[in-house]
Amino acid sequence: MLGFSCSNTGMLCRISFKARGRKIDWSSAKRLMFGSLLCLSCDNFKTLLWAVVANRTAENLALEMVDLQLLEHSEQMSLDSNEVYVMAESSAAYFEAYLHVLKALQLPDLDELPFQEHFVALEPQVKEPIYLKQRNRKDVYDFETVFPNIRDELRTAQFHILEGWPAWENSLDASQLSALKHGLTKQLALIQGPPGTGKTFVGLLLVRVLINNLKSTLPKSEQFLSPCQSAADMEDTADGPILVVCYTNHALDQFLEGIYEHEEEIVRVGGRSKSPVLEGCSLQKLLLGERSWYNEELQSMNRKLHEQKQVLQREIEDCISLLNAEYVTKHALLDIASREQVKSLFYEQCDIINVVEVWFNERDRDTRIGHIQERYSQKQTEILSTQNPYEILQTESFQDVRQQIRNYDDFMSNNRSDGALKQHASNATSECSSSVSAEMDVHDEAEGTDVSERSGDEEIERSSKYSNCQGIGLPSGDMFEKSTSLYGVGSVDTLKVLESLGQDETQQMDLGRLQLLSAVPDESWTEVPKKKRGKHISLPTELQHVGTTTNKGDQEIDVNDLDMLKKHNDVWTLTRKARRVLHAHWLDVIRKDTREKLKKLHSDYDETCKRKQEVENEIKLCLMRKAKIVGMTTTAAARYHSVLACLKAQIVVIEEAAEVLESHILACITESTKHLIMIGDHLQLRPSVATYELALKHGLDVSLFERLVKGGVEYVTLEVQRRMRPSISTLISSIYPMLRDHESVSNRDKIRGMKSDVFFMHHTNPEEQRGEDDSGKLNVVEAQLIVELCAYLIKQQYSYDDITILSMYNGQVMEIKSRMARKLPQNVDSHPKLPRVSSVDDYQGEECKIIILSLVRNNCLPAPGSPGKIGFLSVSNRVCVSLSRARDGLFIFGNGDLLMKKSKLWEDVVKNLEGSNSYGDALILVCPNHPDKEVKVKNPEDFRHVPDGGCDQPCEYQLSCGHVCPKYCHPGGHDKVVCPKRCPRKHAACNHDCQAPCHGFEACPPCRVLIEKVLPQCGHSARISCSASIESVICSAPCPRLLECSHPCRRNCGMSCTTSCPQPVEKLLSCGHLVKIACHIDPSEYLCIEPCRQKLPDCMHTCEGTCGKCKQGQDHIPCLNKCNRTLPCGHRCSSSCHRVCPPCSMPCQKRCLHSRCPQICGYPCVPCMETCAWRCEHHACHLLCHKICKRPVCNVPCRKLLRCGHPCLGFCGEPCPFICRMCTPQYKDTISLMTMEDFDETDRFVVLPDCGHVFEVSGLDTWMQSDQSDSGTSSISPKSCPTCRIIIRQSARYGNRVKAGMQQLEEVKMRILGFHEVNEGISLLKTKKFDKALEKFSTALKTNRLNYEACLGLGSTLCFQFKYSESLPFFHRVVKHSSLRCYASELETSDTSTKWKTLEQHKLEALLETIDSDPLPAVVKAEKPLAIRALVQWGNALSKMGKFSAATRACEIVLKEDPGNKDAQNMLVLVKEGKQTQADVVAVLMKEVGGKGHWYKCPNGHYYVVGECGGPMQLSKCPDCQETVGGQNHKSAAGNTHSSIDGSSHSAWSDRTGFGGFPVL
Repeated sequence: MLGFSCSNTGMLCRISFKARGRKIDWSSAKRLMFGSLLCLSCDNFKTLLWAVVANRTAENLALEMVDLQLLEHSEQMSLDSNEVYVMAESSAAYFEAYLHVLKALQLPDLDELPFQEHFVALEPQVKEPIYLKQRNRKDVYDFETVFPNIRDELRTAQFHILEGWPAWENSLDASQLSALKHGLTKQLALIQGPPGTGKTFVGLLLVRVLINNLKSTLPKSEQFLSPCQSAADMEDTADGPILVVCYTNHALDQFLEGIYEHEEEIVRVGGRSKSPVLEGCSLQKLLLGERSWYNEELQSMNRKLHEQKQVLQREIEDCISLLNAEYVTKHALLDIASREQVKSLFYEQCDIINVVEVWFNERDRDTRIGHIQERYSQKQTEILSTQNPYEILQTESFQDVRQQIRNYDDFMSNNRSDGALKQHASNATSECSSSVSAEMDVHDEAEGTDVSERSGDEEIERSSKYSNCQGIGLPSGDMFEKSTSLYGVGSVDTLKVLESLGQDETQQMDLGRLQLLSAVPDESWTEVPKKKRGKHISLPTELQHVGTTTNKGDQEIDVNDLDMLKKHNDVWTLTRKARRVLHAHWLDVIRKDTREKLKKLHSDYDETCKRKQEVENEIKLCLMRKAKIVGMTTTAAARYHSVLACLKAQIVVIEEAAEVLESHILACITESTKHLIMIGDHLQLRPSVATYELALKHGLDVSLFERLVKGGVEYVTLEVQRRMRPSISTLISSIYPMLRDHESVSNRDKIRGMKSDVFFMHHTNPEEQRGEDDSGKLNVVEAQLIVELCAYLIKQQYSYDDITILSMYNGQVMEIKSRMARKLPQNVDSHPKLPRVSSVDDYQGEECKIIILSLVRNNCLPAPGSPGKIGFLSVSNRVCVSLSRARDGLFIFGNGDLLMKKSKLWEDVVKNLEGSNSYGDALILVCPNHPDKEVKVKNPEDFRHVPDGGCDQPCEYQLSCGHVCPKYCHPGGHDKVVCPKRCPRKHAACNHDCQAPCHGFEACPPCRVLIEKVLPQCGHSARISCSASIESVICSAPCPRLLECSHPCRRNCGMSCTTSCPQPVEKLLSCGHLVKIACHIDPSEYLCIEPCRQKLPDCMHTCEGTCGKCKQGQDHIPCLNKCNRTLPCGHRCSSSCHRVCPPCSMPCQKRCLHSRCPQICGYPCVPCMETCAWRCEHHACHLLCHKICKRPVCNVPCRKLLRCGHPCLGFCGEPCPFICRMCTPQYKDTISLMTMEDFDETDRFVVLPDCGHVFEVSGLDTWMQSDQSDSGTSSISPKSCPTCRIIIRQSARYGNRVKAGMQQLEEVKMRILGFHEVNEGISLLKTKKFDKALEKFSTALKTNRLNYEACLGLGSTLCFQFKYSESLPFFHRVVKHSSLRCYASELETSDTSTKWKTLEQHKLEALLETIDSDPLPAVVKAEKPLAIRALVQWGNALSKMGKFSAATRACEIVLKEDPGNKDAQNMLVLVKEGKQTQADVVAVLMKEVGGKGHWYKCPNGHYYVVGECGGPMQLSKCPDCQETVGGQNHKSAAGNTHSSIDGSSHSAWSDRTGFGGFPVL
């Protein structure tokens, strides 16, 4: 199993499989079709899981993947991704077509079905429908709408149908009238209709009479009854709609189209209709249309269930994300790890996304992989000038560096062993498309049909039912080559992680790279990892001595002791091995809990889908109740059995009932059914049964219709056929001895070009077998003969629609279609493109003018008395259908001798044909122009004698042009015959022969003979058409003229000379370089491309620009080299040289005796809150560790002895130096350059703990007290060791000097960080990522509340988001804390008219309160240019809010302080124009709406007008900010307020005007 996905019907599972045996062509194979039943087992079928194919595409099947849905009794979580299953497919039967029928048969109300006395006891006498006694008019029916002339003859159109019927003139024969009476007066009506007798016509008459005489819709009071109500809850007298049921979609469309001509209130259930007439009657289209026909309760319930599905889907997504996670997340870790561990791992200001990965793969935070920091720095956002970061937003947008940081390609390539891992990447396949609205999530109904009717394309179309799903994202990844089988998918378990730790450090691989995923990722699916196989965590013995080196401060803990690991608080001090063991334990616990939660979520999701389906069925029921006719297939009727029970359709009409299984018909009937009409013919096709043994031994292919007829139940038969000419109908006389021909079939035209209208061509060409099943038989020679005959008939002026080719075998159908496509030209203007080729089973109920029947079976006779096999041809039902489809002509191809020996029916047919000379081994063709010419066809090659449809004589007809018709003898006229000869005439002007095809006596076209002509413009010769004018010819010879520069023109002679000479010449540029450029280029405008190579003055790097781009060295391009400057923290900057250095991204090196800083170096450090550890026996500091110590330095010599036994040379309370006067005489002090022999006995020494170097105390004191940096200049950089330049951080003697330097460094880091966040925000503003920009500016302001650039950025971002009123306080704050603070009180700082506040407004107010909680230092002010820009933005916001007076004042202030400010000047003009425009608009609208009080403001201050009474009645969207505006029921929407822009004090619809519902403001 690969993953899960959510669909409208429940959870789907995606599996990968391996098909055994031969390779399958999935593009054409009918295996794993949509709805097919599957059985899965992982224990040799001791336990079973049942599923159906929910979605299939040829692409996924080719990759051996398919989507399944487990059936009701199998939980979706039953599939284990660790297990390998054997999957068996039920390919014989189409399970989807039977599934709903089987469910309907399991319902307990099946025992209450009506008509049991006939179904079970086979009672022959049938009573009248019970509803006739309940009608007010009893059994009196009106027939005027069906028989318009009945009133003229009988003086009434009404009579008692249960009594004797009067006689009147009508078009029905006696049997049809008897069938009509039988259908109306019998509660169980059986009407047998032999071929061509009009059983569909009679069925339509019955429906019309019933519609016109019976009530067909429920009263409004009963429109919204619940599906759970019983039949007793509804009145028996209430008639539901008439239910029309057919077996196939094609038959249903035909029947409903006939009803639609007289009644349009039809609902067609199902999405497989191909009828354009019924398009507007489709249930799906009606559901998506007007929804006023079902109540608000259903709408609300459907909407809530849809929202509940979305919530569950999001929870499932979260669970799957946890199962797929390579590393633990902070949220998941809160419940399983200690609070101290979580706080330690996710330290403040950490990269919360990548911190676990860093912790998992490294020994501590200092040991970073080199290229991570380098790649991160390369992708930093471009920093603008520090002087004016808001003037120009032209920097590149900040790119997400997360993926760059996580990319360990270089590292992994050096640490992976060969062959350990292979990466597989595949393109994702998009399969999910959602087209259902949140309010009405009604999916398309896929319907079952006859197996022979379904094609591969239809199955793909039907699978769209399940494609409307919301996937959860299947991530791509690596496929571990040898660690899993093809069927298993999941992540590496704890044991494997621990085993990998036993290898060499250079072969370590992180857990994320070992995750096993599907070979084919798909963005709409979620990969499900395997379960952990071991709960107890143990480490191999050899692991204890591998890679055990640790840093100072890392603690050695026994990794076998999991309890100790779980209690260890500072996880950063663990060794790499211990970290991986602890992390694996965390993942085990998280995934175990998540699987339990996911199992419950799956169950809840399936239950919600089921409940939503019930509500949707109720909605469909509301719609069906409004119709008079509801049509559906038998499969749909079984699916909606509960809906039909509530619909209470008393009348059910079943068309082609003899072709429907008995179980399907029982599933269509409910206890409300009072009248069942079944129309069919049991002597034609029987129901299709997938398992032949069930039909042979148990009679499963016997329909209910056939069983009742043969059981003696009362029925009627139609006896007059109106389809077949007599020579065709006589072929089925042995099947229907009572069948008579209507007089209309006796005068049919003869088939053109054929001697006989009916003919059986006997041949002995052998059959072939292709495919595994019996339907794969074909006969190639017979197919050739049929295609040639079809082409011949087309030449007889028959259209493609007049001819149909039938065969008993699908293999022959495919063979004929293939040859037909190559033989006949496809008709693209009309449908169909080619003559129809179909199997007999798919053609029942249809007819055609000419039928060509291919019998296929033609096998050898092994011995006398032992004939071959004829297969399907022995079934009388199929023979009956095949012989009764033709109206005018029937041509049969097969082995007559074989058929006569194997079938009595065929023996009668062949003898009948022999008696009329319509049987033989040669088909006789007759020339329509020469009736005495006959051609005998025995082989396909014989059709060559009739190449054009006549005979082999030339046509000899003279065309209108005078030439003879080029064709052989052919039928039809010559209007479309094109003469192929060339025109014989000469042109009078030039005496050249006419080159055009023959065009009769029309004038010849202009002469097209090519001749040489001299062009008068230039004197050149050109070869052109004789009739062409030389004035219009453009000479193509090379131009002989010279340009002004004396270079030759390179264009053609007929073209104008170029003004830009392309000739390359050498020119001297103003910079002194000699270049070769085009002649027309001005050297003064050409940028020299010679490399600059000058030294840049700022960084002394070599310039990589060109002479022209650098303006000859006057203005160089930005330096692209690596910066490499030393940052204040001591690290090197890895950003580009020309950019302002960003905050340092290295791990912070600050540490004390208690702990180390967990932050990134560029972020402010967390102060240590422990008590200072600097103490000795003479002095002690009792302050906090990060504060300046108050105790003095202790200069008392240390009294300890060294390991060598000599006295220590250090001080009391300080670490002892390792040098000794006796043992290390070679020691040399780096500062004074003195050796041990040069020092006095009283000189003392100090050791630096950070690096271990030792110095004489007086020299080191001088070094530490100086203000010079290592480079000799004054700097805030921390002091470092004079020998190795390692920064001094842990020295107790110089702790105060170190702390003071660190405090200065913290202030610098705060400024750099704030400036960096501001510039990132500016870059995000340029790319219109306003929400992210808002976060950046807010972070910068929280970090440093004196960052006025961030404050201005916040206000500008809010203006971009149309939130002008929220932006005003931030502009006010910048001006208030500048030299222009005197103007701050003159401008408005908030929109006081807005009482309703959004959540974001509350957050912004909280931010302002936070940064203004303490008084600001008076010396820290915003610069004047920044305040002027803030005033400009302030005025712009005020003008957008319609406060033009305040905006004008803001512009005046700016111009007073900065008279040349263009922005203020332009804004002042716009403000005046806007003020005048607003006044004009207000005046015009006041006149139109009839007074004041019609103006309102949206939550962001934009104005709009409400007409009529002034009270809002509908909701809309503000065109400026997309906020909700307007209201409902005279009440404004939240946040919308009345505006006094028109001078009004209140709304036109308010309490002050006598109307309620609007607040008075």
